[in-house]
Amino acid sequence: MTANLSLRRAVGQIYQGVKVETTTNPIADGDLFNIVGGRVLLLDLMGLVTVDLEVAACTLELDFDADFGGDVALTVASADFTGDLAGTMYLMPAAIGGALTVPAGGAYLRLFPTLGVVLSAGHIELDASAAITGGIKWTAWYIPLDDEAYMEAA
Repeated sequence: MTANLSLRRAVGQIYQGVKVETTTNPIADGDLFNIVGGRVLLLDLMGLVTVDLEVAACTLELDFDADFGGDVALTVASADFTGDLAGTMYLMPAAIGGALTVPAGGAYLRLFPTLGVVLSAGHIELDASAAITGGIKWTAWYIPLDDEAYMEAA
């Protein structure tokens, strides 16, 4: 017997949180996700190169811009992503303020962030040191903490 899609999605959300996705193409500064209506627990955030990145120097940083309270660097400027190929993944660091990690190959063991990051209403932003061609799909998993809270693609 095959479970229907809504049941599979519901079970997945219990285990890994609600999933929301957005794509940056080309790569440039801008908002990735909006947090609306209250606080959320951000469980994880991952980037996947979908279109080969231009061979030009570029570093990436993820910041949180709260509606009230200012900015927080979720990551520091990463290593240079010059010419990364489709299929390359970028993962949140083990602690706020670390660099995005790039796992070797197409598989990785994900042990962190195990607790997540509580974010109030605001925006998760991508800061690129240069605008380059290429595409990255960003996927976030979260749990709403307030009744009206949710994340959406910016």
